Order: sequence, then C-alpha cells, then structure tokens
Amino acid sequence: MKALLPELRAAGAENVVLMIHQGGDQHGSFATPETCKDATGEIFDIAREMPPEVKVILAGHTHGFMMCNTGDKIILESGSAGRM
Repeated sequence: MKALLPELRAAGAENVVLMIHQGGDQHGSFATPETCKDATGEIFDIAREMPPEVKVILAGHTHGFMMCNTGDKIILESGSAGRM
C-alpha cells in the first residue's frame, strides 16, 4: 500500500481507505469510535504505521464488530456474515 501512495497522490488522492484482512477486538461501548476502550489486536499496530493519508481502515479476520479511533484513523470491522 505504501508503495502506491506516490501514484495516488499524483492522481489527486488526499484520503485513502485501506481494506485489510487483519482485525482486532473492541471492549466497551460500540456507539461511536470515540467510546472504543481497551481495544486490542494487530490492526492497531498496523494503523499506527500507516501514513496520514490513510483515514479509514476496513478490517476483518476476527469476526467481531469494531468501530474505533486510533490517532487520526477510524478502524471499522463488521461482525461475522456482515452483521453489526
């Protein structure tokens, strides 16, 4: 993904949505990204490594619903079979 950023920038992209098969676990309220507490998983490490253009990460793998802010990014993961 990082290798594509120069090409995306040249095409005028200011924000990037990343879809990745890596997830995490959210504990606490699912109402808003701001209420995500004690979330765990590799997806948070990955999000911290992403450049600032990546604003939204669509995660997967753990089959659990998640909506969390981490830094300047929002991480979303649907539950299993697309349930939320």
